Amino acid sequence: MTEVENHYQNLSPLKADLEVIRTDTTETNGLVSEFEAKLDDAENRSRRNTLIFYNLPDPNPAETNAEAEGLIIRHCVEHLQVAIDPKEIDRAHRLGRHAANRPRPIIGKFTFHKTKETVLTNAPKLKGTDFSIGEDFSQSVRTAADT
Repeated sequence: MTEVENHYQNLSPLKADLEVIRTDTTETNGLVSEFEAKLDDAENRSRRNTLIFYNLPDPNPAETNAEAEGLIIRHCVEHLQVAIDPKEIDRAHRLGRHAANRPRPIIGKFTFHKTKETVLTNAPKLKGTDFSIGEDFSQSVRTAADT
């Protein structure tokens, strides 16, 4: 046997191993994509009752969650003509760090999906004001919406 044939015989099992690895990698990539999609779906479902309120006054860097809830309730009554019971807000808090030049958004999770939909349905009443309300989606949905 020549030296070339000897090298070829040594490479043959490696080539078979490489094919197995390629197949496994392809299958693993498919599973990862499937799990990412399921995770994204679960994340969006957990955000289902959540809205983000923009440009509500933010004078206090140490604002409590209860104060943020109260601000959402007052905002909905004054600007949307929607009365919300405090029990209808599961939790609320500011996003990001306090800055003197612009108010941080408030993220609010409603106890009931119907309450969230009522608030969102009345959001067009904010047209012409500095206020706005948006739904809370996962990063992948926000990225897909931008394209």
